[in-house]
Amino acid sequence: MTRTMWLLLGAIVVMLILIGLNLYYRSVQSTLWKEEHSAEVLAVQTGGLKEATKSHRFVWDEPVWIVEGKDQDGDDAYVWMVKEPLKLKAKNGVTESEIKSKFRKKSPAADLYHIKLGMLDGAPVWEVFYADKNSSKTFNYYDFYKYGDGSFIITYTLSTN
Repeated sequence: MTRTMWLLLGAIVVMLILIGLNLYYRSVQSTLWKEEHSAEVLAVQTGGLKEATKSHRFVWDEPVWIVEGKDQDGDDAYVWMVKEPLKLKAKNGVTESEIKSKFRKKSPAADLYHIKLGMLDGAPVWEVFYADKNSSKTFNYYDFYKYGDGSFIITYTLSTN
């Protein structure tokens, strides 16, 4: 075989591997994507949204989908998909940036991993997940803040060592 044939064969093998990896990824993610799509459709049908723009799954006390979108008035709103969907307008709660600012005042040196909406004890909350080094150990923390007024609720500590 010539050098060109080997290069062509190599390119075909690489493409087949990439196609296989893509198909595997899609098959693994398809269940999650179906759940996400179903949550968004339900939020529009029963949760009071006119359109859904994004959503995420939150697992703490129980799994719940939080769907973000626009309501019938055109306002930004969130729907927590529980037994009875809970819709709250974004303007009636604190924003992610306000929570981040409040958190940075409390823990300026912490490594912030994420801030996202969730549900704790049946109430809508902001979850802040971060790490902080305390002497020789590193700890991960979950802080929870009330969605409505941003007041601090509780911190859960996880040791990483």
